[in-house]
Amino acid sequence: MPERQDFIKILMEKREECERTLKRLHEIKREYMEKMDESSTNDESDLAQREISLANVYSMIERKNHEIREIDLLIQRLEKDQDFGICEECGAEIPVERLLLMPGTTLCVDCQAEYERLGKIQKLKTEGMWTKDYEELEWMEEVEEDLGLRETTISVDVGQGEGAS
Repeated sequence: MPERQDFIKILMEKREECERTLKRLHEIKREYMEKMDESSTNDESDLAQREISLANVYSMIERKNHEIREIDLLIQRLEKDQDFGICEECGAEIPVERLLLMPGTTLCVDCQAEYERLGKIQKLKTEGMWTKDYEELEWMEEVEEDLGLRETTISVDVGQGEGAS
């Protein structure tokens, strides 16, 4: 993966952004706690709303902490694993755009689609809804089309480092 160092740099920037957000969330949590301590209101609905808001802040803090841990693990993996960015199934290079959107992915788009297709078949078999009539691939394609499952291409401008235009 020739863009390995650029990718690490992007992940570090994303990590710093998460840390800034996390810091702000802790400030908001502290403000809520102070307001709840200072509050002498007996209005149950007001108190309930504040508790709900505080619970939401706690949830966001947990998500940001998890995101930072995931980024740290990914950076470690990038630095140690020479096969990072290579599809575990077919050996093809996973596009940088896909890795930026789904940093933990280990499969290319085609292999992921096949994995999901097989998962759908397995689910139907497990639920007892699979019959021999469904063995034909055309049926699955029709179902995917009926469900509106379409492959989408997303492009992300990774840039070429400093001075890129």
